[in-house]
Amino acid sequence: SGSKMFEDSELGNANSIARFYIRHKNYDGAISVYNKMAVANPTEAKIENALGDVYITLKENKSAKRHYKNAVTLTKASKNNKLSAYQKKLNAL
Repeated sequence: SGSKMFEDSELGNANSIARFYIRHKNYDGAISVYNKMAVANPTEAKIENALGDVYITLKENKSAKRHYKNAVTLTKASKNNKLSAYQKKLNAL
């Protein structure tokens, strides 16, 4: 199953890379990594939430709102327990 771009371990590594970028204020790098992760894992709400967080940091609320909305939608579909946390971020905008 090497065809899937990010397996779970690679997902963790990519997330580490994205967080490294964020720590060093390389937000474009983080967005790029998260976008690749999102394409490879279209049902993963955590990635959409992380993108929302980056856009909030950049004060790009419209983009943040789009990603938080995706996180809420994906979470509803998967019955994930993070729904209220993601919904709260969306409602704050």
